[in-house]
Order: sequence, then structure tokens, then C-alpha cells
Amino acid sequence: MTSIFEITDWAHVASFFIWTLAVCAIAKALFGSLPAAELQYRLSLRDAPRRQRMNRLNWEINNRAEWDEDVARRSRPAAAHRRRDRGEAP
Repeated sequence: MTSIFEITDWAHVASFFIWTLAVCAIAKALFGSLPAAELQYRLSLRDAPRRQRMNRLNWEINNRAEWDEDVARRSRPAAAHRRRDRGEAP
């Protein structure tokens, strides 16, 4: 590979340009291709349950209630149940 400090004529410029294009093409193939996108998608699917558990745990901590579909939707029966758990009047 040609260093920029070794460029003295047009042949070196061309060589440096070709190396630059080759490196850019390899980076594009690795990180911008369909297989790379598929790999990122599959990794996100693998990590989805962990993220969901962490989101629910954070929700439980912030709302001081056990996570439930009704509680998360803030339905009336769930709200009454939550008040009773905390010792408040319905």
C-alpha cells in the first residue's frame, strides 16, 4: 500500500486512489450489504426478549406495580386494584 508521504508522481496518486476505492468497497460490502442488514435484524430479534424484560422491569419500578396488560393499559379495574395494594381508598 502506498503511504501519502510516498506520493511523488501520478503513478503513486493512481495507486493510492485504487487502494482507497478498494477499502471503501470492502467496508460497503461488510457493513452496507443485504447480508449485513440480515445479520443486524437477526441479532435484534435475539436481543428483543431481554430488552422487553428490562423495559417491563423499569416500568414496574417507576409505577410501583407488577406489570400486567391491564395495568399497562391503565384500565379502571387495574387502577382500583393498584390503589388497594398501596393502601389507598378505592
